[in-house]
Amino acid sequence: MKYWRIVRKIVKEKYGIGTEQLDFLLFLHSEEYFTAATFREYSKLFNWKHSRFRVMIVQGWIVNFKKKKNSNKAIYGISHKATNLVNEVYRLLNKGIFSENGQTNPFFKKTNVPYTFKLYADAIVRINEATRQQQRRSLE
Repeated sequence: MKYWRIVRKIVKEKYGIGTEQLDFLLFLHSEEYFTAATFREYSKLFNWKHSRFRVMIVQGWIVNFKKKKNSNKAIYGISHKATNLVNEVYRLLNKGIFSENGQTNPFFKKTNVPYTFKLYADAIVRINEATRQQQRRSLE
C-alpha cells in the first residue's frame, strides 16, 4: 500500500476511470457475484448518482450473468476487463517495480502530457531504483 497513490493514478489514466469506479470495482471483485441491491447498498457510501449502475454496465465493467426470471433477481458480476484491471492493481502493489515504457505506462508518454505526468514519471524512476537496490541486497 506504500505506493497506492501512484498505482491508483496509473490505473485511472490507463483505463480511463474515476476513483469511485475503481473503488467499486475493487469492492465488487471481492463479491464475485452480486445483485443490484448489493450494488446500491455499497453505493450509499459514495456521492449520490442514480445512473452509476447502468453506466458501469454500458462501459463494460459489469456484466449480467443471470437474467431476472419471475421472482428471482438478476445476478451480476464484473467483466473480464474489470478483472484484468483489479489484477493489475494487485500486481503493481505486490511487485514494486513499475513499467517505464510509454506504451504500458501513461506517465512515460513523450508528447502532449501534463506536467504532473512528468512528476509521477520521476517518482516512478526513483521508486524502481530503490526497489532494485533493495532486491540486490536481499540476494546476498
